[in-house]
Amino acid sequence: MGVQRATHLKEAFLMGVAYGTGVILVFHNWILGLSLFAPSVAVWGLHGLFALYLGLFFGLGTGLGWWLSQRGKWGWVHMGFSWALGDMLRTMGPIGTPSGSLAYAVVFPWNQVASVVGASGVMMLLALCQAMLAHTWLTGGRARWMGISVFIMGMGTWAWWGIRTPLDPSVTAKIQIGLVQPNHAQQSKLNEPDAILLRDALELSNPLINRVSLIIWPETALLTPLSPSFPVHVLQHLSPLLLGLPTIQGPHTMNSMVLIQPTQTVVVYNKQRLMPFGEYWPMASWVSQINGLEWVGESFSAGDILPPFQTMGMEGRPIQWGGAICLEAIYPWVTRRGVKDGATAIVMVANNAWFQGYPAGIQLIDMARMRAIETQREIVFSSNSGPSGVIRRNGEIELGVSMGERGTSIHMVRGYSGLSWYIKMGDTIWWAMIVVWVLVWMQGWLKRGQKKEP
Repeated sequence: MGVQRATHLKEAFLMGVAYGTGVILVFHNWILGLSLFAPSVAVWGLHGLFALYLGLFFGLGTGLGWWLSQRGKWGWVHMGFSWALGDMLRTMGPIGTPSGSLAYAVVFPWNQVASVVGASGVMMLLALCQAMLAHTWLTGGRARWMGISVFIMGMGTWAWWGIRTPLDPSVTAKIQIGLVQPNHAQQSKLNEPDAILLRDALELSNPLINRVSLIIWPETALLTPLSPSFPVHVLQHLSPLLLGLPTIQGPHTMNSMVLIQPTQTVVVYNKQRLMPFGEYWPMASWVSQINGLEWVGESFSAGDILPPFQTMGMEGRPIQWGGAICLEAIYPWVTRRGVKDGATAIVMVANNAWFQGYPAGIQLIDMARMRAIETQREIVFSSNSGPSGVIRRNGEIELGVSMGERGTSIHMVRGYSGLSWYIKMGDTIWWAMIVVWVLVWMQGWLKRGQKKEP
């Protein structure tokens, strides 16, 4: 019997790894876009290793879930919780990613629950629901079907209430913003002088003057680092202008957002979660010495936490902005921290030109929908190659410029005060459920051990 259980455990683990690796290979195929800038063999190898690494966490969820399910009649609960635990662990570490959140970010009305329990809570509820469905399907039983129906209808009603009833309807300020999407190819950004990119961005931006209160350019709109020789005077007629720009701060190079105003230029946000293999290389000193990998470049440094920055909206009322850059759109803690520090709206800038022809831009703005729901803040999303637009608090996207297009768009953005349940509690509810689950299982395990004693 012990050998048979060990065999089933191995099968459950390997099935989870195979499934997870396949999911990552599909959903993260945008990594292959880097083959335009690096050897194809290296990019394909990186994609495969990355998928296998994250697939191990799927295997952890299925293996642990199966093992626990053999030790109690509430097996479906163990499966749901262990799957959720694997998803949470997958987000940690230098190359972690909450891949599952893409699926439930686009599912109404489930994603509305994120304002209470966050994306991790939505994932746990769905995992429990799916495990309960699978258990009911395999074992049958009218009572179980009735129970799961009530559960689904209850959660659906709760989520629908979240759509129809905003948690905090008070608007602190309004601002008219203009988004500029140059759609510069990454090859041209790397090979052409910044003056050509600057001229094109200015051509798009000039018609927005006097029509908006803030013009926004995407991440690394220019590659010339902010320094005393940077041509700030060329941009001041657009001010206030917010753009993504490398900055040199002491010995470190940061990926930053810079606010250019008539009287001063201020670094308002430094990227905290860097893109592995794009903005920094893990073990860079070792990797760069490998024969044939001389193309490994110098890494950015992670930034410090900066408070929300302010621009003036209509009627002289200020908007307090929280920031995020590119990859940070998928991590709840970045936007949550900004809102807790006082942000009434959020601005995200991204450069998806690295992945031209791949769906990275669409996936990223879909991930950002969960941040808008969690924080109950409107999010301005500015991307070099698209899409660009505004995400409302219920996750609806007001598209400005589509993916792969060049152009501008104008949007009205509202600042909101008050804190959602998720901002106040964070993932506390999620972790509490995990602790309760572990304690319940341990209690049952100890009781079974006592019964076996003579």
